[in-house]
Amino acid sequence: MCVEQDLADKLRPHQREGVKFIWEACMGRRGSLGHGCILADDMGLGKTLQTIATIWTMMRSSPAGVLTSEIKIAIVLCPTSLVMNWAKEVKQWLGEHRMTTMVITSSMSKQLQREKLASLQTPTSYGRLLICSYGALPSRGCHL
Repeated sequence: MCVEQDLADKLRPHQREGVKFIWEACMGRRGSLGHGCILADDMGLGKTLQTIATIWTMMRSSPAGVLTSEIKIAIVLCPTSLVMNWAKEVKQWLGEHRMTTMVITSSMSKQLQREKLASLQTPTSYGRLLICSYGALPSRGCHL
């Protein structure tokens, strides 16, 4: 795993460890039975930044270290009250042009939600991130 230098420069030491932890857990390198992790800590320690850095790094490289990734789309599922905060943080840490970010909330019409989901299938040279509230997560038929 190699975090891009401009993003790595923004990480504090404990956040660098957090990114490493998330990466290893998601890639099954922590000896657990499954893949993934849960981040639970005090507010203000940078869990969102760590997650954004990990997602971006995963989109930029494959597990084998090749510069093309099998990961094209990531989903952040969170409470409605945090959806726009996630979108703001992605823009703050990655800028507007690195990753296509799609926001879907339960307050949007079902038609608009479907259109946004369909647009995720449009090829792009950047990674795509779906930030979705719990209530807007499609219960079935969502094939990303």
